[in-house]
Amino acid sequence: MKTLTRTLIITAIILLSNFVTRADWELYGPVTPPGLGATYWSLAHGTSYPPTPCIPLLFFESPVYQIVNWPGNYTYDDTENPDHQQLTSDGYSSNGSSGGGSGDDPQPMVDYGTNLWIEIVNLTNQLSDAGTQQVANLFLHNTTAGTVYEIISSVNPSVPMSNWVSEGLWLAPGTNTPTPVPIWTRTNELCFRGRVWDGSFSHGVATNGQLYLLCQDTNTIQGVINGVTNPITPIYSNWAVLNPPVWTANFGFSGDDLGPTNYFSQFTQQNLHAVLSFSRSISNLALSFDPISKIDTHGWPNLTYLEMWHATNLVAVSVTNCPKLYRVCFESIDGDGLMNGIKDVLDFTGCTNLADLRAANNNITNIILGPNGGSNIWHFCTRDARSTNRTPPIIKGVPFKSLPSLKQLWIFGDYSFVDNIVLTVTNAPNLESVEAQGNFFQSLDVTGQTNLDHVFVESNPGLTNLTVTGCSNLVVVTAGADSLPTATVDSILTNLDAMGLHSDVNHSYLHVEVQGGLNQAPSVNGMRSVRNLLNKGWSANWTPPAPGTPNISNLAVSRTSTNTTISWTTDVSSDSTVYYSTDTSFGSSSNVATLTTSHSVTLLGLAPNTTYNYYVHSTSGTLTGTSGDNQFKTVNANAIWFTNISTTVAMQVLVVSGATVNWYWGDGTNDTGTNASHTFVNAGSYSNAVVVDPDSALLGFGASCDNESSAATTLTSVSGLTDYPKLASLLLVNSHLSNLSLAGCSNLTQIALVHTSPSTNVENGWFTELATAQQAGFVPNTVTPPCGELQHYFYCPANPGATNRSVGSAYYTLTNSLGWTIVEFGGAQ
Repeated sequence: MKTLTRTLIITAIILLSNFVTRADWELYGPVTPPGLGATYWSLAHGTSYPPTPCIPLLFFESPVYQIVNWPGNYTYDDTENPDHQQLTSDGYSSNGSSGGGSGDDPQPMVDYGTNLWIEIVNLTNQLSDAGTQQVANLFLHNTTAGTVYEIISSVNPSVPMSNWVSEGLWLAPGTNTPTPVPIWTRTNELCFRGRVWDGSFSHGVATNGQLYLLCQDTNTIQGVINGVTNPITPIYSNWAVLNPPVWTANFGFSGDDLGPTNYFSQFTQQNLHAVLSFSRSISNLALSFDPISKIDTHGWPNLTYLEMWHATNLVAVSVTNCPKLYRVCFESIDGDGLMNGIKDVLDFTGCTNLADLRAANNNITNIILGPNGGSNIWHFCTRDARSTNRTPPIIKGVPFKSLPSLKQLWIFGDYSFVDNIVLTVTNAPNLESVEAQGNFFQSLDVTGQTNLDHVFVESNPGLTNLTVTGCSNLVVVTAGADSLPTATVDSILTNLDAMGLHSDVNHSYLHVEVQGGLNQAPSVNGMRSVRNLLNKGWSANWTPPAPGTPNISNLAVSRTSTNTTISWTTDVSSDSTVYYSTDTSFGSSSNVATLTTSHSVTLLGLAPNTTYNYYVHSTSGTLTGTSGDNQFKTVNANAIWFTNISTTVAMQVLVVSGATVNWYWGDGTNDTGTNASHTFVNAGSYSNAVVVDPDSALLGFGASCDNESSAATTLTSVSGLTDYPKLASLLLVNSHLSNLSLAGCSNLTQIALVHTSPSTNVENGWFTELATAQQAGFVPNTVTPPCGELQHYFYCPANPGATNRSVGSAYYTLTNSLGWTIVEFGGAQ
């Protein structure tokens, strides 16, 4: 038996003003602890504090003693625990037998001026913050209904009360108030006290999952809690309390800035001025438009979405060590980050899952991603941070090159960032847009970014390098008012030119800007790319070349099959040079040294029916003007020749859109167009030609449809059909021709040769030549007959007609295997 010789103040649990005293404790033991249903008292208290009730989750092998004549109450000797202050006086003695002691009644210690006492009922597993956990079920006794009470705790009862921590707040329903305290994995002893809450968090914010809401006033507010709209009434002045478990809390959400509408419904802001908590369960918290000045969610293990759109009073945030945090929206949107918004470091250390960072219109002094941070960020937006305070940069060293998931970098109008940005396809293979204008960057490299749509880097006064090589889908580049040297300007322009994007239904806006600030003018090669981009439908702004540089205009081309003449004008006298080739090497050139403003250069010895690329230069002194790249194609040397004996000839061709048609008459005159009628002054036989460019564009050839009735055009021969592989329609009715070959006409599907004058051999040859040319099989119909003929009908004269129609003959093959219908008419009219 031991007797505690020190006089102690004893209540059931806690120090009282109306107190029960015991002169001493008579202890029996050591005994085996009966379990958590009993109440245990710590002896490691020092001389200034009486014992306090504990949950001794870890006894440190301390001996346990039963308090005689006080059933269910025990004490244990934890003075050997180095975390506790050992007794320096008033120890205890043991004589091994039941005994007693005496002492003077102590003076009461009025800690909180109440007669509260705590009953520790048991320790159970139950649903609380973030799932089932160990909870100490306490009862705070002698409470007053409608009063808010706080439970505080310490693992060392000898420390000053100011060091004890809050376990939560509870609104008393009556004289006995249940106050469940989550224990989690705490394995040391916990000592508890209770007090009337005074509206301050002098013992810190409890970590039990309760949410403490500072409302605008004492009126009831609304909140969407775990998907259900609930009224929430303040319990102390303007403070309201939400008890766990809370998984989703919405006190204001509009869906702006691509807010996650699948997790939050639109909900009017509730004028909250503060939200205090440590929550293990909350994954989604929305506080948009609420006048909150500070938010602290650091260490929340399940927080995933934090929405504070247009929280214009927000000046400080703490979100470190939230491992599941996916999206934050701290967009002040007040138009000036100096007036409102975050005014400190934005630290995401430990937020390794962060993917969507939105913090526009703030005044952030630095951004920290921490070790392994940023690997999931696809949207990085801190735009318009210091729109009216364009002082030197204040944010350095943000590791943009270490954001492999980045798609959208939107940091424009910050006037904060410095350093270089490296976002090549190796660093960030999914990059879509860079909007970094209005900063102090020195360079940007986005090499190989095939998903990149636009780059905005204007108004970076120190920017000297921008690399866009291989960005094949880049449609807008704005780099005005920077400090780009000519080499960088040329690189931007030539790379955009080489990508080959044209204005079309998929690219309605194409623009490049490289003028202003300290940007230098493009070289002659850069200007050539400017001309090329303009020809492709781009709009462009650039620093103009030096005064006196020739300006080239009115470019024109005149072609034959082997020669081409290129002409242009300039605004100053200069020489004339054409660079050309069949590829893009432009390895050949022709120069006329005469200075003039009207230029003409003829290129000789060209290949017929061949496409050439070219551009022109004109030089005056040391200044050279340039055109963009252009093309011409020499005339097809392959012509359809036809000989007429009638004075009037009316012919037609059927071509695809964009083809050129030139008629060359035997009297030396020329015509163009798909329909040509010519009258010869003198009667006779004339050899004429028609050239279609390209040759694949010719679909039909023949006399005019009127010739079927007028027979005005009389021909003797037609040749050269083989040179046109897409020819499908041949219409020479009433032409009386006698010489024609169908050899190689593999694409014909309409033939009208009625009232012509072939010999027997010639007509039999038509069938043989056509069957041979189409031996691969039936030719699909691709051309509508210009004069109403039927598809796969061969109209031919009956005299002389086919002389061999037996099985295996060409005639038989055409009609039985190749789908032709042969219709024979009488002789010539």
